[in-house]
Amino acid sequence: MSHHAPTFFATSTGRPAFVTAEFLEEMNRQFESCTPQEILEWCLTNFRTGVSLGTSFGPSGLMMMDMALKLDPHIDIYYLNTEYLFPQTMDQIARAEEHFGRSFRSIMPHLTIAAQAERYGPALYSTDPNQCCKIRKVYTQIHALKDSSIWITSIRRDQSPTRADTPFIAWNDKFNVLKLTPMAEATGDQVWDYVREHNLPYNELHDQGYPSIGCWPCTQPVSDGEDERAGRWRGLDKTECGLQTDDDSPEELALAG
Repeated sequence: MSHHAPTFFATSTGRPAFVTAEFLEEMNRQFESCTPQEILEWCLTNFRTGVSLGTSFGPSGLMMMDMALKLDPHIDIYYLNTEYLFPQTMDQIARAEEHFGRSFRSIMPHLTIAAQAERYGPALYSTDPNQCCKIRKVYTQIHALKDSSIWITSIRRDQSPTRADTPFIAWNDKFNVLKLTPMAEATGDQVWDYVREHNLPYNELHDQGYPSIGCWPCTQPVSDGEDERAGRWRGLDKTECGLQTDDDSPEELALAG
């Protein structure tokens, strides 16, 4: 790839001058013919500081973490500990840290579950799941990325219809970062082939009908033929937690931050 970008730090002033529509269009065009490894290498070559890789330890995340750590063993890797993670997920995180020989940044919500219940009532995930996701994920992500300039995420276009048009690279106003999605064009079969080939420590719930795993109150198994995120918020008009969408006002997020 011929296009190089200068190193920068995200600031409260908004997107850097070089992140133009033309820059993003050109990089997305180039990335269509690149492997996830090549996209990661481009990122870690051009942006030596401020790079943060967010993961929920799904198969795509494991594959991306493995590739990224082979390029930079010290890359910042974080996860959002909503306090509603499955016990199997917490066990997997411990196994992943042992496998990779390092720890990952655990980011907690500003409200404990008890404090959230006192303010909003018990089981907010049932009465207002969007608000619960904002508190435990979106607002937490703001703090996770406050010193970052690049957010690497492992979502894929084939995971659900809402992700089918995911670009490889875009400016993200919600978190004031350049969002990079190296795994966008990867398929589920490719991911699982990689996970098994490299013996990566995946969540045992994947063998029990859970292709996509989030918080335990809002995650159920899926049936054959359903997309892999069909078990998330089943029965609700909700398909995303809010990290990957642009439906929050800048004013609200500024107050949360």
